[in-house]
Order: sequence, then C-alpha cells, then structure tokens
Amino acid sequence: MLLLNACFISTAFSTFLNRVRCNSQVLWFPITIFPKENLRSLRIDPSARHCIVKDISIKSENTDLSFTTNAYMQKNNAYFFNTTDPQIYVDISGHEKSNFFFNMKVFALDKTCSATIENLRAVAADFRCQLEQKIQQTDIAIQKKQQELASLYASRSWRLTKPLRTLGGFARALFRR
Repeated sequence: MLLLNACFISTAFSTFLNRVRCNSQVLWFPITIFPKENLRSLRIDPSARHCIVKDISIKSENTDLSFTTNAYMQKNNAYFFNTTDPQIYVDISGHEKSNFFFNMKVFALDKTCSATIENLRAVAADFRCQLEQKIQQTDIAIQKKQQELASLYASRSWRLTKPLRTLGGFARALFRR
C-alpha cells in the first residue's frame, strides 16, 4: 500500500511537496509547477498500473474540492482503476491562488492482477461482440416478421375477410355476457 500525502503551495512558481509513505518509510520529493493563465484543473496520476485508490481527500485551505476520475467503478470511497493510466481530475476554479492538500491511499495491483484484468477485458470484448451479433440477428428476424405481417394485412384475402372477422368479434362479445 502506498499512502500519498501531498501539499501544493501556490506562489509565483509552485513547489509540489510530495510525501509518500510505503510501509513505515516516508519519502519527500518536490515537483515544481509553473502556473499558467486560467489554470482551472489539476490532474493526478496515482499509479502507472491498475490500482485501487481509497479515501481521496483533496482540499484547498479548508474547502473540499470536487474531483472526477477515470475509475471503472467507485464504491465506499474506493475507486477501482482498470487502466494503466489512472487519473484524478481536480476542479480548482476559484482556488487558483490557494494551497492544495491531497491525501489518498493507493493500492497498486501486481502484474498477475493486471494480466487477469486484461484477460477478463478480452473475454468481455468477445462476449460483447457475440451479444452484438445476436442483437443484429434478432433485429433482422423482427424486421422479416414485420414485413410478413405487413404483407398479410395488405393482402386481398385479409381485406375480403374483414367483415367475417368483425361479425365474429360481435358474436364472441354477445356470448361472453
């Protein structure tokens, strides 16, 4: 498990102080960010592998900031990324000159899990293709039956037997009472 705890301090050019704790070891490293005009969002890439990110907290001073992700699924404050490029987008509109604080727990999945995810993705793609083919075949069968029904309703025999069908309907209604 990797615990990401970072602080972004706004200045003329900003240093992104990053503290990563892996087990009991804490590592700090700076990342310099030069501000641009009209900066409205930040992107955080928590891992270079499939991962699970839990307990994401992103703040500007004392304000929680909204964020979106490209996570496959989110449940109970855990985000499941089935991509090797997991991304978290933070909306910093109105907070451009603030200090930012990021906290999250990152669980990178090992290569076996990543291979399993890729295999499952391939199986899902095959299944999706089979379903699309079945849907296409069903649509064609429905269209064929609709054409047969339309030709039946347009036939001379259907038009000629309409009075008999109408009388039969009246007779059934009388005998039901």
